[in-house]
Amino acid sequence: MKKSVLTFLSILFCFVIQAADYPLGDYVELEDSKPVDTAAWNVLPAGIHFTWASKDVRYSYKNVPDVPFCSDTVIYAWRGERVSALALIYSADADFDVSLSLSLSDFVGKEGRISGSAQASFVNYVMTDGLNADGKGSCGERPDHSLYDSSMVADVIDIAVKKSLKPRRVRPVWCTVEVPRDIMPGKYTGTLSLVRGDESIADIELSLQVVERSLPAPYDYTFHIDVWQQPYSVSRYYQVPVWSDEHFDAMRPMMLALARAGQKSISAEIIYEPWGDQSHDKFEPMIETVLERDGSWSYDYTVFDRWVEFMMECGIDREIKCFSMVPWDMSFRYLDAETGEYRMLNAPTGSPEYAAFWRPLLESFAAHLKEKGWYDITTICMDERGLDAMLDAYNLLQEVLPGMKMALAGVYHPELVDKLYYYCVDFGEPFPIEEIERRRAEGRITTLYACCSTGVPNAYTFSQPAESAVLPLNALQRGFDGFLRWAYNNWGEDPLRDSRYRLWGAGDSFMIYPGFRSSVRFERFVEGVQCVEKIRILKEEFAAAGDTARIAALDGLLDAFSRENITAEGAAPAVNRLQAFLNSSCRSDKR
Repeated sequence: MKKSVLTFLSILFCFVIQAADYPLGDYVELEDSKPVDTAAWNVLPAGIHFTWASKDVRYSYKNVPDVPFCSDTVIYAWRGERVSALALIYSADADFDVSLSLSLSDFVGKEGRISGSAQASFVNYVMTDGLNADGKGSCGERPDHSLYDSSMVADVIDIAVKKSLKPRRVRPVWCTVEVPRDIMPGKYTGTLSLVRGDESIADIELSLQVVERSLPAPYDYTFHIDVWQQPYSVSRYYQVPVWSDEHFDAMRPMMLALARAGQKSISAEIIYEPWGDQSHDKFEPMIETVLERDGSWSYDYTVFDRWVEFMMECGIDREIKCFSMVPWDMSFRYLDAETGEYRMLNAPTGSPEYAAFWRPLLESFAAHLKEKGWYDITTICMDERGLDAMLDAYNLLQEVLPGMKMALAGVYHPELVDKLYYYCVDFGEPFPIEEIERRRAEGRITTLYACCSTGVPNAYTFSQPAESAVLPLNALQRGFDGFLRWAYNNWGEDPLRDSRYRLWGAGDSFMIYPGFRSSVRFERFVEGVQCVEKIRILKEEFAAAGDTARIAALDGLLDAFSRENITAEGAAPAVNRLQAFLNSSCRSDKR
């Protein structure tokens, strides 16, 4: 049975995905229909313009950027931190239609050399849209893209080592440095070069000022990060059989990058389509539920086990979130062994049919989890479900498996505060700080999430880049234990070229791109997570030293990350002020 089911799924996915062709290597971006200021290009001095610029700005694809020339810049960094910088390439020359590559040298200083931990990448543009007319979010059907302000934004950190650059186009460059945890503090300088053939045609200087403090390894971050995964988007886009070796090979760099961000949870769909049909790619069940000829139930855990073991190999092993006892359409698929066909059971919570379906599944699932040693880290998770349904599911779960953990991402309900192990509320929801602290003392986790219901701050492709860094910092400012974002890689049809979707704002359901390609949004999100860890470390040090003044100063900086302040001021100023304080508290400029 196990082998036949997996074979059937593989054949099915192969058939479906051959209907489309999706780029993995180099590709051509869509054109931007926005107006072009040709006069600015006409007066631009001749030659290649290669300069450092602000990573807080989304520079236009077809207009001259308003930036002063900057040939050298400095990044302050803790040891163990992932830091980044942005450069721009552009030219008005008609013959500027050349293939160029990038070279980022080692970083050298009096204290030694940083080698092999830096990368320079071209940034590609992707089509985006905007918020709903009221500016409060982006939820709702979007069948007509012309109703929204569609434009091209720089977000895709590309993997192409060479890029054909065009005249009167702007090409950003994203530089990332993983600062070694064992490096001596001090200043280290490297060179970013623009290369044509074997010749460097332009150089700008990048320096790292490494300070005395160190971040822990991401696995040891205390802030609870959970970004939901979508494995089925990967098999469809890469055109490989689901759960094949090729499928896992495609997902591995993505999930390693997620682990590097401090991810704690594995997303596992234990039933078919927990969220209905809202996603472009269906969520197949990782547990095959079979109604046998004699009326008993059997369960195949092959896919679930492979997925969990794979994610654990990637370094994500703190929690398994299993979706869902309360799906969005309250239907449950099972395989009828008598006919060999799939059937759907429609059963509301609280009904005898619901209990009859879930009781044996939960009993079998718990036994399997205990056999694998995973029971204590497994949580039955629901997303945006109502109070009555949650209470029905909770009561049944506790009746069958007393003490098994349950989670909800949704609305705040006082009735659930003492029942749920993991409680995540929407960005606009209140959650009394006294209850968060009490739950923390009891070993429960309380977090915050953002989705299409939130306008600003958020991580849409049209959001300001610094907003992604603000998300975890806002959660910290409000006293939460962590931050949840749906989703990591729940792609639309053609995410590399067009991030828009029919049901929400562009980029709402993914933070990375096929390839594997990171994004400006994801890198800034990692920056925010690292800031949270820095704040924890400094507060512990200040408290131990009795330095109430610096604790107050840090709290004052955190107040800027309230939703009201971010909306009024914008994200970048608050992030930059905080980073300056975090680094000035331990600078080593004299070295």
